[in-house]
Amino acid sequence: MAGTKRAAESRERLTEAFYVGPADLSAVASAKAEAGPREKVTGRLESRRITTVPSRLVAAALLVFVGSGFSRTFEAAQQLTVWDGVYTREQSERGEKTYADRCAKCHGDALQGIEAAPALVGPSFYGNWDGETLDKLFERMRTSMPQDRPGALTRTENADLLAYLLRVGAFPSGKMTLDAQGAALTRVRVLMYRPDPK
Repeated sequence: MAGTKRAAESRERLTEAFYVGPADLSAVASAKAEAGPREKVTGRLESRRITTVPSRLVAAALLVFVGSGFSRTFEAAQQLTVWDGVYTREQSERGEKTYADRCAKCHGDALQGIEAAPALVGPSFYGNWDGETLDKLFERMRTSMPQDRPGALTRTENADLLAYLLRVGAFPSGKMTLDAQGAALTRVRVLMYRPDPK
C-alpha cells in the first residue's frame, strides 16, 4: 500500500512538472498546503494546465519567429563587398604576374582593352558587374579566358587575377585571401561605389 501511494505521488509530481513547469512547482506545493481537500488542488492544477500549455506554445512560436529573423540578420552580416578588403596585396601581385604573362596581349598592359577585348577596369567594366557576386565574374574568367585556351588557368591563378583586377580598380586590399572556391565568392558583392557606413 505504501509503495502504491509513493508511485501515485511520483506520477503526480511528474505530471505537475510537465504541465506547470519546474519553476512553478513551489507554487503547486503551496497550493496543496493551503487547499486541504484533494478536489481544490486538482481544480487549481487543471486551471494552471489550461493557461500554461498554450502560453508555452506561444513562447515556442515566438522563439522560432525571432530565431528566423536572427538567422537572416546573421546572413546579412556575413555578406561582404569588394570594399571590405577581400584580397591580400601579395595575392594581387601574383595576379599581376599572371596577367602580364597570359592576359595583357589581348586586354592591354593597363587593362584598358585592345580592339575586341574589353577593358577590365573603369566604369563600363564595373558597371556590367555592379550588384553581382564575385563568383559570377570568377566563373566567367575561369571558363572563357584566356581566349586562346579557355579554362587553362587554375582556380588559384584565376583568384589571383581577380585580386589584381580589384587592386587596379582601386578596391582596398585586406588580410583575407580571395578564396578560389565559388561558395566563398558568393558572399562578396561587386559594388562600383563604396557603400555608406552602417
